[in-house]
Amino acid sequence: MDRCWGIPSTQDEHQRMEITTEISGGAVERANETRGGAPLALGKRHAATSPAGLDEVLGGGLRDGKYAGAGGTKSDASQMAAVPPQRQRKHRKSTHVARKEEKARLLKEMEVLNAQLESLKQQAMASMSKEDPDTARSVRIGRELRDDVQANQQRFGEVACIMSEFSMCNARAGSPLHDQIMLKRDRDSRRRVLRGMKANKMAKAEHFLQLRRPNSNLRKICDEDAKSAKQIYDLLLFYYCNLEISISEKIGHITVRLDDDNGNKSIALHRLVSTTIKGLKVESNTITFAQFHERGEDAHGDGDYGMIVIDYVDSDEKYPYQSDECIRKDVVAVVEVRECKGSSNSSDDEMAVVLTKWVQNTLHHPQFPVGTKDWHEIRDRMDLFGKTMQSSIAEDLSIGLGMAVSE
Repeated sequence: MDRCWGIPSTQDEHQRMEITTEISGGAVERANETRGGAPLALGKRHAATSPAGLDEVLGGGLRDGKYAGAGGTKSDASQMAAVPPQRQRKHRKSTHVARKEEKARLLKEMEVLNAQLESLKQQAMASMSKEDPDTARSVRIGRELRDDVQANQQRFGEVACIMSEFSMCNARAGSPLHDQIMLKRDRDSRRRVLRGMKANKMAKAEHFLQLRRPNSNLRKICDEDAKSAKQIYDLLLFYYCNLEISISEKIGHITVRLDDDNGNKSIALHRLVSTTIKGLKVESNTITFAQFHERGEDAHGDGDYGMIVIDYVDSDEKYPYQSDECIRKDVVAVVEVRECKGSSNSSDDEMAVVLTKWVQNTLHHPQFPVGTKDWHEIRDRMDLFGKTMQSSIAEDLSIGLGMAVSE
């Protein structure tokens, strides 16, 4: 009978169902006998199992040819036998567990290192407690010397402060080379006064330099490019006898020379008026004394010797100071050129040229007001003149010797 509609089956259909049941029952019995009654696994992805002999039932029917179709396949048992066993998966630690273990290991290592550090500290303190007598004596002497040096420096500072105050109170106290110079109007009396004071002026300047450098090594400040002291002396004399040109070129102040005294170069008068960048006028009235000694003339050593002394005029009837229009500048300077023996590595006949210079500039307050910045500008320009003159001498020496000038 049909299961769906309840229609009774025919006799032929009933016979086919009986034959199929017999075939299935026989195949199951043969499979159980062969495999021992164990069920077959359907596959690694299936949780259920098939009864033993199911494949043989299906396959046996095909082999008998009674109900075999056109697309027959191999049995599932042979396919399952060819599949390799599954590899067991290895367990892996999580990140926080690994970091926790690493932290614990580092903490233990840090404890060991701290213990070693404390041990080293104790050893160092133990060694310091056992002080060497020689070391203690050296430390004590060094401390005493340092205290003495500091005390001497403090006393020297106090003396320098007193001298500065005294120099500010008395202008002549800061000018040991200055002599009072009073000039008349006529030319003969002017020259007579200057010639009479030249010898005393040169001797005083030489003595002053000897007091300022009693134990200095002149070879440390020598000019190795110069061939003779006369060469340096001539260059210096040219600059100081042409101050109006030198000042205009070196510091940028337009300078005019007012005097007409064109005497010899050993005694020269310079009445100059300079105009600064901001329009201020600076006046000066100086006398230049120059003298050069050849080797063997006087007791000035074994080599040539030259000296230039500059001093300012206190009062001049022919060229009076104009404090209502100009700022007065007083200059006192001494420049010495000396030949001395070269370094110890050189030969005995080789000589070196030493240039020594001392300059003092003084500015007087005029009758008109001057700003602070203007004073600073004039002061800086005065310092610039000495520096540029020294570099110009070095350039002239290099050009005269045919050497390149280093910048």
